[in-house]
This record gives sequence, C-alpha cells and structure tokens, in this order.
Amino acid sequence: MSESVRPYCEADLDWMVGCAQEALASIEQYRGGTLGAQRFAGIDMRNALSSVTLRSDVCVCVGTFDAVPVGFSIAIDRSPLADLVAIYVDPSARALGIGEALLESVIEWAHRRNLDGIVGEALPGDRSTKNFFETFGLVAHRLIVYRSLAD
Repeated sequence: MSESVRPYCEADLDWMVGCAQEALASIEQYRGGTLGAQRFAGIDMRNALSSVTLRSDVCVCVGTFDAVPVGFSIAIDRSPLADLVAIYVDPSARALGIGEALLESVIEWAHRRNLDGIVGEALPGDRSTKNFFETFGLVAHRLIVYRSLAD
C-alpha cells in the first residue's frame, strides 16, 4: 500500500466535483464557513474545475492511495506567489500522508516556476488545517473580518 501524487487527467473531473461539493458542505461547521460557502453559491463547480485545469499557470494534482484517487490540490501562479486555492483529502484517507504529498508537489511546482512563496487559506476554528499548513512553514499573516448588514 502506498500513496502517490500524479497530474490531473480529465477522467478525474466527476470525482473532483463531488469532492469539492463535499468540502464546501463540510466547511459550514467552522466559524466563517457559511460565508465561505456563500462565495461559491451559484458557481457551476464542474465548469469552474474544468476550465481551471486547462490553464498553463495552474498546477492540479491528484493524490492516490493504491492508485485510487483520494485527494487533490489546485495552485495558481499569481506571481510572485503560488496561491493554493484548494487542497482536499477524503476524510477516510487523512493521516496517510496524501495531503503532505500533495503540498510537496505544489512546493516543487512553485520552485520550478521560481515563485517566492505559497499562500493558502484556513477558516477560524479549523485547527487541523491550520496545523497542517504550519508543519510546512505556512503561518497566518492576515485576518479577514466580516460583519453582516442584515437586521
């Protein structure tokens, strides 16, 4: 049994759409998660993922365990930074090293593109994601605030 990372292929699209929808549903448990999910309301996830995978400035990787897809990452070259816009591992496959392998792939890609650093996002209260990022030296550098204007 082993984990590995490979480039995205078109056959991964349906699976990635399902994972992205699951990830969006799961973030609502965290502070800011409902607002975060609202940012994606009305977006056709299939179309969005399909179009991003065609761009030359994007790194899309699929993490596998025994050749079965269990995670993915998406990073965009926003020179001088790599913007890690998505990293997801199926809950049943977490703690197997898939997330680590995906992030290492993004780091290698960013080095090859001569980028200066990597940025990502974790919601307040999502300590596991925050701790995961910190093991790779990614630390919080900005706090985004929000206030509803509803009654």
